[in-house]
Amino acid sequence: MEIELKGIDFNADIYDIYKAVALVLHGPELYDPNDHRNKGRKPNFEIVPGESPAGRIHNGTALLRVSVGLGRRLFRWLWESPKNTILVGDSGRALRLYNTHSEVPPDVEYKLEKVLYIDPSQEKERKEIEDKARQVRLMGEHFLLSMNANSSARAQHISTLYMNVVSFASM
Repeated sequence: MEIELKGIDFNADIYDIYKAVALVLHGPELYDPNDHRNKGRKPNFEIVPGESPAGRIHNGTALLRVSVGLGRRLFRWLWESPKNTILVGDSGRALRLYNTHSEVPPDVEYKLEKVLYIDPSQEKERKEIEDKARQVRLMGEHFLLSMNANSSARAQHISTLYMNVVSFASM
């Protein structure tokens, strides 16, 4: 089930959206660890941010992809009380949710069913480590290309590369 999320704070990044939605979907009202449908694990979901023509992270909207059963429970939970809301960012405004009446693509549905849920903070940390490793690799490639340069430039590149590798290894 695809659910459209509207009213997302423009200062919120994708991890903030994941965290806010996870608080609701994995909360006691919607997630029962003893339910046989959960198979002993938290339900997985995917968020696809709306593309912004202004170059921002998102345009204030996103698609939430969940299983049909979880999507129905989420809408039922929202309709039970006006206090049941999803808050993203510092704006304090509640998200508005709309059923798009479209199905999740089969490959995404399979992924939601089989892949374990990963906490947004862990995913953010993994992404930062990946980015730093990529930077160190690019510096190493730059070093190898500059080996044909004069010896003083070579020594400077070696010391810079060594400092970057040491700082990456100390993480």
